[in-house]
Amino acid sequence: MMSLEELALLSPSEKYDIYSGQYNYPMKKLVYKSVSKRAPDWAGICHGWAPASTHHNEPTPKIVTNPDGIQVPFGTADIAGLLSYFYAKQYEHEDGINQVGRRCSFGSWLGGTRTCDEDLNAGAFHIIMTNMIGLRNQGFMVDVDRYKEVWNQPVYGYKTVILADNLAPSPGAATSAVKEMVVATDFLYVDESDNLTWDVVHGTKEQMIGVKKYQYRLEINSAGLIVGGAWESKDRPDFLWNKPKAPAFTGILSLLPTLLND
Repeated sequence: MMSLEELALLSPSEKYDIYSGQYNYPMKKLVYKSVSKRAPDWAGICHGWAPASTHHNEPTPKIVTNPDGIQVPFGTADIAGLLSYFYAKQYEHEDGINQVGRRCSFGSWLGGTRTCDEDLNAGAFHIIMTNMIGLRNQGFMVDVDRYKEVWNQPVYGYKTVILADNLAPSPGAATSAVKEMVVATDFLYVDESDNLTWDVVHGTKEQMIGVKKYQYRLEINSAGLIVGGAWESKDRPDFLWNKPKAPAFTGILSLLPTLLND
């Protein structure tokens, strides 16, 4: 029989298997099948942890008892890892994901012969950001890397200042635009923590906040509505997405809700 200290050192999947009373470790085997030594160093399950963080409270450490009376300790990172895995594997097979912009499949911050230009229009970006966060108080996900790599992050805030107003419409602006303004936006999102922690990270020094600084033009019509836009900064998001409804906890991770704090 392993001690609590020894059990605490096991992987999240191994702990979950013991918690569910399945000593042939099906969850561990499932996770091992989804990893590859040939995967690029930026690849992971950010498409899982980002939406999970918008639908659930941060888990807290807990000790649970399995059907055979074995106590199993879970840290915050253990539960968050299982939750992220579930969303990464369940979310990608479900309908109802809203997305604006497409993934750029080439180029990098080091440069390259091709980029994705303005796949995500700056005006559409500003409207979505201000409506979702400013009016609805709802976060969403963003791929903050403009190029081939995908870094999905949950967005939680922004700050926009007007740099110039009442400018004449630029060539190529929407035909209904009567003026333009130039704005600078600090785009705030939750970033990956550098360390795995047993305890919660929200509100501690381990909580990582990312900031992207964007500058772009907004095209305004006679009614004062945004009808288009164009990026001025080289840095810009690749695509935005969200899914209003959380998936049902089914299958091998059906016990996961018992570990959450929702």
